[in-house]
Amino acid sequence: RKTMKTDMESKEKLILESAQQFFFRYGFKKTSMDEIAEAAGVGKGTLYNYFKNKEELFIQVGVSKRLEIFEKIHRQKNSKKGADEKLIYLILYLLRDIRNLVKEYAMQKVVLEETMLIGIDLIGNHPENLTQIAESIQEGIDQGIFKPCDCRKKALLLNQITRAFFLRWITIDQEEAETELQDIYNLIFDGLRK
Repeated sequence: RKTMKTDMESKEKLILESAQQFFFRYGFKKTSMDEIAEAAGVGKGTLYNYFKNKEELFIQVGVSKRLEIFEKIHRQKNSKKGADEKLIYLILYLLRDIRNLVKEYAMQKVVLEETMLIGIDLIGNHPENLTQIAESIQEGIDQGIFKPCDCRKKALLLNQITRAFFLRWITIDQEEAETELQDIYNLIFDGLRK
């Protein structure tokens, strides 16, 4: 027998899956709450019982997708020895995962741009992402790879630089993107290295 809580979690999951399909395929602006509700098999009123508006639903889709990606990254990045390798790996893995989403949903460049821009506006600097980068920088300091610095401030700067290049890296040839990413990060690390 399903409990009420299990039923609610199940409905919320269906709504999020439906929303993800629409947001990633058609973009935020072209997706309606009616379409999401219909695809999830719930009434529009039920949809609003879970999410107060489309922006909140979009944020939750982004947050749940990001958590899923970062769980995978966290499990894999520990195989890397140096903190500098871990940081590059973190971005490379994220880039590869988003490229897979673009392929999976046949996402057009305009939808990708809109999704990234709206996501950045609504979600801002991802605290989990910044924390993970700051921890990797601190690990590099502890390993003697990086010189002492304000880890949070450097994490914020690395995040801003990555955001500035990310759309380019997703839309150009994968090998070229990964080489450019590694070159840029190694240039940045030259300023951090002892």
